[in-house]
Order: sequence, then C-alpha cells, then structure tokens
Amino acid sequence: MILTERELSIFPSLVAIVAIAGTLVSARLTNKSTLKAVEMANENALKIAEAERSSRREDELLALKRTMYAKLLSDLSALVKASMLVSAVETLPLAQRTPFTIQRMNTSLAAADSLANVSLIAPAYVNGMATEVFTVALNATTKNVASYIREAAKLRATMRDDLRGDKFSSPEDLERMVDIAHARDTSVPLYLESFKRDAES
Repeated sequence: MILTERELSIFPSLVAIVAIAGTLVSARLTNKSTLKAVEMANENALKIAEAERSSRREDELLALKRTMYAKLLSDLSALVKASMLVSAVETLPLAQRTPFTIQRMNTSLAAADSLANVSLIAPAYVNGMATEVFTVALNATTKNVASYIREAAKLRATMRDDLRGDKFSSPEDLERMVDIAHARDTSVPLYLESFKRDAES
C-alpha cells in the first residue's frame, strides 16, 4: 500500500493527537493518585492531632487527679488530728473545748469539700473508700486512731493503683500490705505518744 503525500501529512497529526490524549489520561491518573495521597495525608494528620489531644487530656486529667488525691489525704490527716484533739479534751470545761470543736468543724468542711471534688473524677471504688476514711477520721479518738491509720493506708494504695493505671488491689491484698507495712513501721506508737503529750499540754 502506497500513501499519498496528503495522507503522509495527516499521519504525524494523528500521532500527535494520540500522544496528547495519552498524556492527558496519564496526567488525570497522576492527579487522582496525588489527590488520594493528599486525602490520606490529611486523614493521618487529623488522626495524629486527635491522638495528641486525647493524650494531652489524659495527662491533664492525671495531673489534676494526683493533685486532688494529695489534697484529700492532707485534709483527712488534718481532720483526724482535730478529731483526736476534741476527744482528748472532752473532760475540759466547754469554754476550753470550744476552740478544738471549731477546729474540727473547719477541718471536716475542708475534707468534705476535697471529698466532693475527688468524687467528680475518681472511680467509684476510690470514692467509696475515701468516704469510709472520711467517716473514720471524723470519729477518730486517741483510742481508735489505729483504725484510721489502716484505712488511710489502704486508700493511699488504691489511689496509687489508680494513678498508675494498675488493676485495683483486692481487699485481701490491701490488708496484707498494711500488715506488712505496720510490722516494719515503728513510728505509729511513737506518733500516738507524741500526740497524747501535745493534747495534754
């Protein structure tokens, strides 16, 4: 087959058109791939940002919880001391007992406020134990303060479990831990003797 001159002039044009069409198709496919890559990158960026926000919120909550736990334990310690003082001076005339009674009322209000704040962020298990310790502290005397010391130690251990994200220790494990700690700690009797001397002076 012999092509005419006119047909030969048309052939390069057809080749060019096919080449251009192929280039356009290729560019379209490349653009689709680019858009898909951009979409995936945006999705990954959003996921990373959300994970960072979530991690930041968890860190802030943990820091807040740690601060509130420490304050509650401090307020409970102040309350138990005030309650023991009221018990120690119960034989004194009313006028002499009144300042101690007011002190216990103030410390009980502070502890109750801390307890209410903790209840907003702590697990129910911790809240239940904290409420029990508050009751023991409110009714503490020089004769039954050992009960407070045990319950407060179990509360501290449970709070520590919560802050670490560990599984809560069972009541049996808590009892064993407190027994071991008290067997090693000789400061409790000394603390009671010191308190009694302060109350009598």
